Amino acid sequence: MRILLTSFLLIVSHVFCQDIIRQQIETSDGLSSDIVYQVFQDEDKFLWFSTELGVSKYNGFEFINYGFSDGLPDNSIYEIKETSNKVKWFLSGSGDLSYLKANSQKIHSEDSLSFDSFISELIELKNNRIVVSSFGGGVKIKDHNRYYHFTKENGLLSDFVSFIWERNNNVYLLSSKGISRINEDYSIEVVFKFNEDIHFARSCVINSNQDVLFSSKKHIYYFGANDKITQLKNSENIIQKTVNKINLIENRIAI
Repeated sequence: MRILLTSFLLIVSHVFCQDIIRQQIETSDGLSSDIVYQVFQDEDKFLWFSTELGVSKYNGFEFINYGFSDGLPDNSIYEIKETSNKVKWFLSGSGDLSYLKANSQKIHSEDSLSFDSFISELIELKNNRIVVSSFGGGVKIKDHNRYYHFTKENGLLSDFVSFIWERNNNVYLLSSKGISRINEDYSIEVVFKFNEDIHFARSCVINSNQDVLFSSKKHIYYFGANDKITQLKNSENIIQKTVNKINLIENRIAI
């Protein structure tokens, strides 16, 4: 498989000849805070802003802001995820997880899926299970009305999990020490162990086979078929500085 790594500026350069509408949005326009960690577009095309002072929903004309008074357990929200039935999940730096149901204005805490450390990822599996990982507290899974908590004590390589994804009904975990797998029966297997601890990895699923690219301190790796890991040639020249995000844009990788 050929993978093209290029910079974000090169990715977007082909649109410079088009008319681009720019709009600067600030707290004076109704945004919760000028410090924004993520911009997310939901299934209904509304924009959501994760900020240091709560969450803002923007319909193109005005904002609806959510904070403590609306049930948000932590004002510093770093990321928003959307699952089935248009449920929005708010991932906080403190480890508190909360959610907002469609057509509701009240945010609910999900204590059983919360942690005492930074929430790194949340995904919904094909059978509607919810999986949440943290950088320090391992992984939790909600299987309808049952909850499971996986840590180093019961089989994970590390409690510092930076990325999770689903493949063949199994959950894969990228941690500071390697890759583990939680099988459908909730048994745990070690897939790959690093020779040395890696930095908090930035990762991206790149195709329908659930192949993954992820960064370490000095290189970028490709996790592909048969659970094989390949180090990409010359990737050390790309990530001389810290990688903040790896994204797939029109079959190209933006770092």
